[in-house]
Amino acid sequence: MAIRVLLSLCIVVLATTVASAQASATLEIPVAFANGEFNRDSPNTWGSGVSVNVVGPVNNSPLHIGGEFTYLNYGIVTDDIEIELNNFFYDGTRTRNHVMLTLSSLARYRIPTQSVRFRPFIDAQLGLRYIFSKQSLLIDGDVEPLDRIKDIAHWVGVFGFGTGVDYAITQETALTLRFVYQAGTRADYARRGSFDTDIDGNETARFSNSRMDMFKIAVGITGLIDAFYE
Repeated sequence: MAIRVLLSLCIVVLATTVASAQASATLEIPVAFANGEFNRDSPNTWGSGVSVNVVGPVNNSPLHIGGEFTYLNYGIVTDDIEIELNNFFYDGTRTRNHVMLTLSSLARYRIPTQSVRFRPFIDAQLGLRYIFSKQSLLIDGDVEPLDRIKDIAHWVGVFGFGTGVDYAITQETALTLRFVYQAGTRADYARRGSFDTDIDGNETARFSNSRMDMFKIAVGITGLIDAFYE
């Protein structure tokens, strides 16, 4: 129920934001690092991906509201294996992906400044993250899905806060740099690089349990949505 409510709220906020004047969209490349208990439980865990957020001003004030979606891959493990199919042996390549999908509401306060180029801001986020691990097998150019091992807790609540700055290139576009800390609720998850095959050929994985806290650095480009239609 809570998931449906949050998703519906994000859709309404995004629709209202896009329709508002001076709404802006940012496309980013984030790099995130495990922090706190998450890092102690799974050292050196980090990932990268793509993120997009849309915000619009509230009554022409410095406060902007909107939403953000992030795809983050925090581990790709590939190895060569031999597999038996219909009494024939084939050489294949097995790939395991560890992925986080995050959908959140976003509140951004643009700090008033006299600078024409630099536009600092402060962010706050509240949302949900879906964590899963998937496997695939490549044999003679054909991709076949293997049994998937998914995390016991699929959904994680997240709360984030951060700061950043836009560097104006033109009146409609800017380069964006953001630093965000995201605190996550506790979850069971498959550790990166933990997949293995036992003597009976069954896929196994080592699971850990910790709070899913992460620190994220993101670089991107921001543009006014109105400018895209001119």
